[in-house]
Amino acid sequence: MVERLAERPVGRSAADWLNDTKRSANLNPILSAHTTSVNGRVALRVRYGNPGSDSEMEATYLVNGSRMFAVSIAGEPHAKLNDLSTYPIYERMVKTFVAK
Repeated sequence: MVERLAERPVGRSAADWLNDTKRSANLNPILSAHTTSVNGRVALRVRYGNPGSDSEMEATYLVNGSRMFAVSIAGEPHAKLNDLSTYPIYERMVKTFVAK
């Protein structure tokens, strides 16, 4: 799924904005997070766990000027995201994401 998130607050750095977003956009426990770059834009890839359904989800938050987008994938109960047949599609979506 691709969604446009809120505009960047005035005076916020991209790093601070991403750090806040990883906690506010998804309230599940964070399993891992790492900064990356997508097509020359700063991004943050975050893996979340849902203990209630024993599933994982991942979102890549991408900053484009004053806009932020999230490209995400939700897993299935008792399955690792990397093992899903749709995970390579998600990775391709992230790698080729362009916002105009």
